[in-house]
Amino acid sequence: MKKRLTILFIIAIIALATACGSEPITEDDPITVPEFYMDSSSNFGLDTVAESDYSNITATAEYETYKKDVDVIKIFLTNHNVGKGFYFYSAPALQKETNGYWKNVDFTERHPNWYFAALEGNKTEPNIGVVAISPVYNKVNLSKGNYRAAVFVKDHVLYAYFKVE
Repeated sequence: MKKRLTILFIIAIIALATACGSEPITEDDPITVPEFYMDSSSNFGLDTVAESDYSNITATAEYETYKKDVDVIKIFLTNHNVGKGFYFYSAPALQKETNGYWKNVDFTERHPNWYFAALEGNKTEPNIGVVAISPVYNKVNLSKGNYRAAVFVKDHVLYAYFKVE
């Protein structure tokens, strides 16, 4: 009788533990890429050339580490094709690393739009765009861990990595 009760007790604990827990994380969350609706050859009348090859643009966080109560996280987008302007989306996706996978953080930029990064007449320097993430403004509670911002340039996704302590 004691043996049966022990077995039933173990089965009940296992059932309870699996019912209360969440499913194991087995893959990265998908990222929804916003629709690009601009004329990609347009330079808005600026004395600059619109980029056609988006493979030479990088995304970098302003700092490697931020505090949990940070006001703004800036992501710098740099086109290493000197003098060429490029399109970027002002609302990145935000993800946190959990058990080796990237999970979406509930974050919604309030006024997303496509922008063209270029300086009038620039032929000698890389053009840079800046995307700002404001956790306070967007009511995002950051916790300690590794994060990445998924930033959209035309039809590409770039990642900028940073830590929160």
